[in-house]
Amino acid sequence: MNLIKNGVQKVVVNLYQKNGLVTSESLVAAAKPKKSPAHSGFEWNDTKAGHEYRLMQARQWIRRVVIIIEDKEDRFVHVPIIDNMEGYYKPISTVVKSSDEYRRALHQLNIKFNAAKFAFDELFSSFENKKVAKKIGKGLNIAKQGLDSLSP
Repeated sequence: MNLIKNGVQKVVVNLYQKNGLVTSESLVAAAKPKKSPAHSGFEWNDTKAGHEYRLMQARQWIRRVVIIIEDKEDRFVHVPIIDNMEGYYKPISTVVKSSDEYRRALHQLNIKFNAAKFAFDELFSSFENKKVAKKIGKGLNIAKQGLDSLSP
C-alpha cells in the first residue's frame, strides 16, 4: 500500500507544481496510463467501478497527500467553485493566504459541520443517556462558535 500511496503522492505533487492546483479529474487522467505511478491506486475495471467512482477515489487520495511547502508538511484542502461543486484542491497554507479561497473553503466546512450537527441531534434525540448527549451537544456548540469566529 505504501508503494501505491507514494506513487499517488508523486503524481498529485507533480500536478500541483505544474498547475498550481489539483482536481480529481486531473488526477484520474494522470493515473490512467498503466505506467503512471498512481495507476494502481484506482479501480479501472468498469464492471466494478465507473468514472464517478474513480473521481471519488481521487478526492480521497488528494486529501491524504502530504506536500512540503517552505520546509513544512502541508495537506490539500478542497476549494469549491461557486458555479461548479467539483472545485479544486490546494495546500492549506496557500488557501489561507487567499481571502476568497479561504472564505469558500470555510463555507464548505460550515456546511459539513452543520450536516454533522444535524445528524448528531437526530441520532441522539432519543439517546437514553441524556447527560452524555447533552455534553456532546455542548461541545459541538462550542466548536460551532469557534468555527464561526474564523469567518473573514
